[in-house]
Amino acid sequence: MIASGFSNQSKFFSKRNMAYLATCARIAYFDKEQLARALTREGFDLDGQDFFFEDKKTDTQGYVVGDRNKIIVAFRGSEAKLKDWETNFSFRKEPWTKANPLGQVHDGFADAFYRVRNDVVTRIQALRTHNQPIWYTGHSLGGALAVMAASTLLLHEEKLPVAGLYTFGQPRVGDFQFAKTFNRTLKGRAFRFVNNNDVVPQVPLEAMGFSHAGQLKYFDHRGRLRGDRSRKWWF
Repeated sequence: MIASGFSNQSKFFSKRNMAYLATCARIAYFDKEQLARALTREGFDLDGQDFFFEDKKTDTQGYVVGDRNKIIVAFRGSEAKLKDWETNFSFRKEPWTKANPLGQVHDGFADAFYRVRNDVVTRIQALRTHNQPIWYTGHSLGGALAVMAASTLLLHEEKLPVAGLYTFGQPRVGDFQFAKTFNRTLKGRAFRFVNNNDVVPQVPLEAMGFSHAGQLKYFDHRGRLRGDRSRKWWF
């Protein structure tokens, strides 16, 4: 990773931030020891930090790290484990928040996130001593969890601001009302990247009542970054 290229206060799409957060999402797949070494090489001081979080029941993992300039929240994506696929392929929806419904979300993603929510919040609050901007990322299932985290912690009781959200190959997370609320609230700060004909962003199906949220950025078969695609099934 090249932290010097990261723009902490960027309010628009940034290719450098994309590359940096893609790496943050990639190393989320490392085991805890490998991850610690990678983050230390990047310049994060992990001394005394409980940066890694995990829920064994849903097999949900990720990390929260920070310095004086930024906080990174990254979620691990799907692995070849039954629990991950149970989370991915539970296509039922539930109210995003029972107290003040703002749409519905995938119940598997919601359950996985809410089981680590307190751990994530505790780590952010411990690190956020200088009002640092908070950046979220994740790949595949990890991208869905990053969407849940950024939107929930901003709009629910924590009221944690979102500097940016960059996800890679994420599935659809909620219904049209959720996507509408998400896009209105995080306009210009949330980007989802799709690689050519990756199948994961195509599920759960629109026919099942799910909609994508965030601005689409598409890599074609030659690896060239494009804007939104017009083909409806991506939405």
